[in-house]
Amino acid sequence: METTFKFPLASFVKDSMNVIQKSFLGLLMFLSFALSLQAQDNLADGSNIRFSKTMAIVMDKTLAFGCKLGMDSLSALITWEIADGSGIIASGSGNGLNDFVFAVPGNYEISIHENITFEPGSCKHNTCPDMIQLKVTNTRMTFHHDEITFSEPIRVETETQGISMNVPVTIERYNAFLPLEYTFTEVKSAGIQTDITADLMVGTTLREGKQTLVYQLRGKAHKPAYLMFDFVDINGMVQSYAMQNPVLQ
Repeated sequence: METTFKFPLASFVKDSMNVIQKSFLGLLMFLSFALSLQAQDNLADGSNIRFSKTMAIVMDKTLAFGCKLGMDSLSALITWEIADGSGIIASGSGNGLNDFVFAVPGNYEISIHENITFEPGSCKHNTCPDMIQLKVTNTRMTFHHDEITFSEPIRVETETQGISMNVPVTIERYNAFLPLEYTFTEVKSAGIQTDITADLMVGTTLREGKQTLVYQLRGKAHKPAYLMFDFVDINGMVQSYAMQNPVLQ
């Protein structure tokens, strides 16, 4: 007598599709969360989002001493703690985290608790990382965008070689005995059909206080558009300068 086994194919396919859909939904939720974090962290240059071994969402971030985190407004339901090598140095709730000034260089760990419960199958997600691993650096470099000048106007389809861009900056150090090392000497432009770059004058040495950095331009702007120059500070964070007027015809 022959025995026939019936495999529930339709049920198996349905269950498999449900698993795939849930996995895909989870991926979309994480990507949405990561993008929202990057959008809210506009100083976010110097930020990186990752998963820890326990699947906690961790942000690695760099700040200069004397700065704040600069996150979006935080719910009053959120609680947090800030710890350094000696233990917890501050704690609170809501926007108190945005008000905290990291005055001393060093490494900090910020734990964030949203204190909310998500319904099963909900598309809602955390609005903050679970933890921020923060490095506070010894040096702060400020580009004074409102004081930038050019030796000549930039014109459409005209080579900019020979034009200099003068950029006042202020350097501040927590510990004046630590050296100043600056390697981000090329500045790229952004805008419609521009290939202009700016190179810091060879031999420039940074010093503490206010000074003017001179950049030599090269390349062309091919349209009468507004340009933006992306300066990278001594900590590797971008400080963008948007020209107030479009390139001349």
